[in-house]
Amino acid sequence: MLAALDQSGKQKKRLGTVLVEMALIKPEDLVEGVLDQVRRIILSMFQWTQGRYKYTPGPLPTEEVITLKLNADRTLLDGVRGIERWERVWEAVGPLDARYEMTKGSEERVKALGLPPQDAAALSLLDRAKPLQDLCGSGKLSDFDLCRLLWALKTLGLVKRV
Repeated sequence: MLAALDQSGKQKKRLGTVLVEMALIKPEDLVEGVLDQVRRIILSMFQWTQGRYKYTPGPLPTEEVITLKLNADRTLLDGVRGIERWERVWEAVGPLDARYEMTKGSEERVKALGLPPQDAAALSLLDRAKPLQDLCGSGKLSDFDLCRLLWALKTLGLVKRV
């Protein structure tokens, strides 16, 4: 391992590339490791309590040797689900009279998220605009989990506040 680290510095190559070249790891293990590392970094940013971020869907740059096939929608959903402070969630979803509904044409992206049945059941209530107060307590999700789901889906443009 130290030899790979030394060679990486001397040849100005990424450590993962050198590890593959030296047959110390398989290429698919490198991709899986990098994907896991990037995902953990992204998810850790959701814990920040100051700053702003913006989600902009679109194609990723392909100049890199490794282009990660990371599901951005799923990553954002998981990131919001990892937030544990109620104050942050409440600020994002609004007061109890805030009304939510599904956006038109969002069904395919929602389906691609592979939501568990209790989440899908909660979303089925959004066939028309409903106040947050009516949504809370109406299914198997806790109010906190429902609000985190709404926040994530609102950020993704799959649900809108009307």
